[in-house]
Amino acid sequence: VSNISDSGYLGIHHTVALMAPLLRHPSVNPHATLITLFMNMVDEQSTDEDRIEGIKNPRSKSAKRIIKYLPLERPISGVNDPFIIMVAYARGYVREFADKAQLSLLPSLLEATMKEKPTIIEKWPYRLKLEPEQKGGKEEFDQLMRGGPSGRELYLEWTRTHG
Repeated sequence: VSNISDSGYLGIHHTVALMAPLLRHPSVNPHATLITLFMNMVDEQSTDEDRIEGIKNPRSKSAKRIIKYLPLERPISGVNDPFIIMVAYARGYVREFADKAQLSLLPSLLEATMKEKPTIIEKWPYRLKLEPEQKGGKEEFDQLMRGGPSGRELYLEWTRTHG
């Protein structure tokens, strides 16, 4: 299902409760899978502390990683310098996102359980997979910076458990 699973829409509990009964039981169809897409979960679960982490602490893991992808090649002319804007935009691509929502703790009353290992789509298919020093790493980062997926898209797969 689309991003109706985000808490700003139906939320995961309602989405799974409504959609899981439509799946065939695994004994009938072992491949029956509900795929939920979260496009806003990272932002919804982020605290103000998370958002300013790279700005407040230039030695943070994400700040160091950004500089590897976007090395400073000239002096910064001010707060509106294009480099500052690019770094702010890139921050979301290099952060490590924990699964803070603990979706696996959903009650079994929802007639579904989250698959431990995805079988159809990766959990985070658009995240950076290569480090800047790896072959193709800079190109992968540049492609993300051009637009399209944000790298924050989370896909979870569910299978029916009851009924």
